Amino acid sequence: MVSFAQTSSDWDASGDLSSLTASPLFTILPWAFALFVGICLVRAYRARSRYRAVNVMTPAELDRVRAAIRDIEAGTSAEVVPVVVERSDPQTHTLLLGAATFALLANICLLPWLPARGFVALGGAELLLITLGLGFTQICTDYRRWFLSSVRADATAGEQALIELSRLSRGLDPASALVVVFVSLFEHRVVVLASGPAVEAHGPARWPEVVERVLGGVRAGRLGDGLVAGLEASARGMEVAFPPGPERQNRLADAAIVRRE
Repeated sequence: MVSFAQTSSDWDASGDLSSLTASPLFTILPWAFALFVGICLVRAYRARSRYRAVNVMTPAELDRVRAAIRDIEAGTSAEVVPVVVERSDPQTHTLLLGAATFALLANICLLPWLPARGFVALGGAELLLITLGLGFTQICTDYRRWFLSSVRADATAGEQALIELSRLSRGLDPASALVVVFVSLFEHRVVVLASGPAVEAHGPARWPEVVERVLGGVRAGRLGDGLVAGLEASARGMEVAFPPGPERQNRLADAAIVRRE
């Protein structure tokens, strides 16, 4: 004999989140998210010139760098070149990770206001959040840097500095000295590279001092002054190891190279 048990109670939807979103926590979370977004936007506005190569130095600072290069190279056959770029690599992964994190936080904090049903409505809301996340991450560079590891920053800045040294060395006498002071704004990295003759003349102890001189100016918000101090430190003693010839052959421009990438 087979018996059946049956209940007449209604079946409630297991996906109902009304009890969860009624929690006082979801009264606080939207305001916390709005505060986070507001702080990031204010920081982005205040730091906007720090990450733009064309604006990071004023015309007066560029003139001081140019004058420092001329003074240094007037007493030596060596070449010193500062290079400032906005970023050493597109770092696309930081943009995608930043947008995904923004969308995730928005989903959690704005859960009561998101569509509960309907694929089209929910998909449209998610697409909007991801789009806003991409724009937010693009604008808020400090936030975007949260997703850049130190290892990745070191590797990309070092690689780009090597490319700059190789490019600037083309056409130069192999026996000539060349020092490149490379600054990557997004990666927050300063790299000093030199040709073989310059390395042999100075040894490895000189270059950390050059980096610290440049970083000192960066920390004070005066990259131009930091570059001048770094260039002077890199050229100290160059006039002895590489005295100027009877006629100075200046193959590289006496100015900082400043560009986006």
